[in-house]
Amino acid sequence: MLSFKTLETRRRLLCGAFGTLCVLPTLLTAGWCLVRNWPGAAQREAHRLAERLGVLVQLDAVRHPRPGVVVYEGLELSDPETGRALLQCRRLELQWRKLSTADGQQKSVAVVIAAEPRVDCRGIQRLWSIVARALVADPAVRDADVRISAATARLQFGAESYQLGEVHCGTESTPAVGVAAVSFRLAGADGSHPVRMRWLRDRRETAIAEQFELDTGDAAISCQMLAAVVPGLQALGPHATFRGRFWLRWPAQQSAPEGCRGELAGQLAGVDLGALAAELGSYKLAGTADVWVQYARIANGRLEEASGVVQGGPGIVSLRLIEAAAERLALTRGTADITTTELLRYDQLAFAIHLSDAGMHLQGRCTLPERGVVLAVDRRCMLGEPLVQPQPVVRLVQLLAPGAAEQVPATPASAWLVSRLPLGQRAEANPHQPSVPARSPADKRLLR
Repeated sequence: MLSFKTLETRRRLLCGAFGTLCVLPTLLTAGWCLVRNWPGAAQREAHRLAERLGVLVQLDAVRHPRPGVVVYEGLELSDPETGRALLQCRRLELQWRKLSTADGQQKSVAVVIAAEPRVDCRGIQRLWSIVARALVADPAVRDADVRISAATARLQFGAESYQLGEVHCGTESTPAVGVAAVSFRLAGADGSHPVRMRWLRDRRETAIAEQFELDTGDAAISCQMLAAVVPGLQALGPHATFRGRFWLRWPAQQSAPEGCRGELAGQLAGVDLGALAAELGSYKLAGTADVWVQYARIANGRLEEASGVVQGGPGIVSLRLIEAAAERLALTRGTADITTTELLRYDQLAFAIHLSDAGMHLQGRCTLPERGVVLAVDRRCMLGEPLVQPQPVVRLVQLLAPGAAEQVPATPASAWLVSRLPLGQRAEANPHQPSVPARSPADKRLLR
């Protein structure tokens, strides 16, 4: 039996305890720190991240303040083809956590806290490819979902920059769906509802589908910012903004039997009519306008039905556009004195419009004693709404893409419009038929 009475026995026990409880942990900790901070650790970690993300990665330093936590100093992601900086972050902290899912399962989540990240929107497609790979990946073999937060962030879009606050984003993948979501607040914007975007890859149906959702809440988002996702919005001008809701769903495979579908409702403010006219390259039109989209529905890649109101002015319009609108859309000529000068001044441009397979309903909304005025100057009508409603939508294509008499011209603009507008099989309206008031077929009420 071991006796603790002798001095030698006590000394051996104390030495063993000291070696086990003090020396060994110290050596293990020192070795762990030495391995983590060995020269070239930042370069090795940058190379590992580059292989994982598919972009160039540069790091100033890598620190491991405690087990399970990594801190990256001076992180920069760059496009491997152009070398352009995609994302820069002064400090980024990453740690792993176990969170409970809705079904009670424990799931590994990478929690990232970023300090002052800055994103160049010109490389948004390259950054999106990283997220897209996460959505497509098999959730059974993925390492973890990701949650990223930042108190402030900056988006750089050419010479313009946008300051964001309370930024939260992340990815989550299950056997049914893969989701990437972003929420933020615009600097200086009021309202309790943050801007929310969501990308979804739905695997629950026979054909895999993808979906994009946007809800701006009370904030008006610059269309230049959204142009990073939808490049066509640049045509609305540098000061155009959007406030509202939008979702679009499309098949992930081109062979899918159905096309994209979606809905939009909201307001486009500060639309540059000159920039839009320049895209068509046919007429001169200058000024700004606000567009209220009451609803717009897309089915099978085509605008199925839409209703909205346009209000703009003052500005400049070409005589050629006025004559073409009167000819193609059967707009009535007003009492305003229209000279032979090519460019004419206007004070008001206001109308309600309804598009569907039944045709196009137009209703003048200028604030004049005379009803039904679409375009006005000096409180006199330049153009009024058509006497016969509805007008065939194909005439709108002929107006916006001129070049043929009664046939739709084969131009890029007309091809784009024909593939997206609700061109029904309805015959063209007979100008000798009696006048029909412009009304919405959806609810049978007058648009006024």
